[in-house]
Amino acid sequence: MKLNSLSSFLILILAGIFLSCSNAKKKESIQEAKDETESETERHLAEMTARVKWPWVEAKETPIDSLDIKIDNLSTPELEQSFDIVKDSVFILSVDEFNMARNLVKKHFDSIDTSVGNDSIDDSKKPFPYNYYFKQYIGYKEKDGKRLVYVNMFTSWQTPNGWARELKDKWLMVYDGGKSFGHIIVDIEKKEVKSLYIHGY
Repeated sequence: MKLNSLSSFLILILAGIFLSCSNAKKKESIQEAKDETESETERHLAEMTARVKWPWVEAKETPIDSLDIKIDNLSTPELEQSFDIVKDSVFILSVDEFNMARNLVKKHFDSIDTSVGNDSIDDSKKPFPYNYYFKQYIGYKEKDGKRLVYVNMFTSWQTPNGWARELKDKWLMVYDGGKSFGHIIVDIEKKEVKSLYIHGY
C-alpha cells in the first residue's frame, strides 16, 4: 500500500515537473515571438522615419532610359503583398522578354490619349505620358501556364540615393494615389498589351 502511494506521489511530482517545463517552454516561445515582432516593428518604424527624410525622385525628371526596370530579385516581401499571384509562378524576365514588353508598353502609350494635367474631369481620366512613370517589369504565369508580364507603374518614389536602378531589388507598393499609380499586363506570347489600369482612368 505504501509502495503504491509512493509511486503515485512520484508520478504526481514528475507530472508537475513536466507541466512546469512545458509551460516554461511555451512562455519562452511566446516571448521569443513577441521579441521578434517588436524587433521587426521597430526596424520598420526606423525605416519609415528615415524614409520621411529621403528625397522624392520624379520620373518626369529622370532620363527616359532609366524609367523601365527589370526586377532581378524575387525575394522582397513587398512583391508578394502587392498583387495576388502564386509565389512559384513569378519569374525574372529574360533580356529579350523585357525588351519586348518595354517596346509594347511604349507603343501602347503612343496609341492612347494622355494628359500632363489633372485639373479637369477629362484630364483625370487620362494617364500621364509614358515618360511620367517609373515602370517595374516582372514575369508571372497564370494557372493555365500562360506567360504574362506585370508592369508596376508610379510617377515618383523616395530613396536615399536617388538611383532608379535600386528599383531592381525594391518592389514599390502601389497605393490608391489617383493616376500617379497603375499597372499594365502584357501577353508576351501574343506580343500585345492585355490591359492598362490607372487609378481614376
